[in-house]
Amino acid sequence: MTEQNAAAPQRDVFLGILSHEMRTPLGAIIGYHELLAEGIFGELDPRVSDGIDRMRSAADQLLALAAGISDAALDDPSLMLTDIRQCSIDEVFEQALAALASEATGRSTQVIVDEQPQAVTILTDPDRLQRAIILVLHAAIKKTPGVVLRLRASLSEADSADGFELVLTGGRIDPDDVPLASPLLSRSACALRLSIASHTLRPVGGGVTVMHEGSDAVVTLRVPAPRPAETSD
Repeated sequence: MTEQNAAAPQRDVFLGILSHEMRTPLGAIIGYHELLAEGIFGELDPRVSDGIDRMRSAADQLLALAAGISDAALDDPSLMLTDIRQCSIDEVFEQALAALASEATGRSTQVIVDEQPQAVTILTDPDRLQRAIILVLHAAIKKTPGVVLRLRASLSEADSADGFELVLTGGRIDPDDVPLASPLLSRSACALRLSIASHTLRPVGGGVTVMHEGSDAVVTLRVPAPRPAETSD
């Protein structure tokens, strides 16, 4: 066994421990945020509410990164855990946007939705899809604060190979920030987020690509051919 092959299991164990140790305190942060937001500890000043909303946004982003780190230790998508279930694609999209609303405001970034996804129920892993959307948007917001980001989200027919597609334009993402085959190869924070987003979608056949048009980058997140959920008579 080569030194590189021997180091791989140690790396995988390390990444698994790191991911778990990140998610445990994040769960507590998110839990207390929900209690504060619900007024369990009393009514909050609007400025305090804004502060804890930004705290929650940061926690959601870290949670998506932590889950991605766990996946990064697995080269085989079939080994990554998925939870395929019925979900409303427009709700997944709206929840991802809501999770980043305070982050965008804090960085003076305007997010404009040119096309909203249809209110269609499909079978997919909504948690993975939502995490990927959060990571893609956060990469663009953090990379280029103060810009206008435009989103076009659509859902093709069930028999189409395109499936769900989110197209983001306006972020000035560098050519070196494109998603890589493994997040572990990333050389920047932006590339790490985009690579983890793409890696997150691998078990459901999706991915993230980046193309450049002049000074702008076009980031496309795609999950192929989602199937409509079966309905009972």
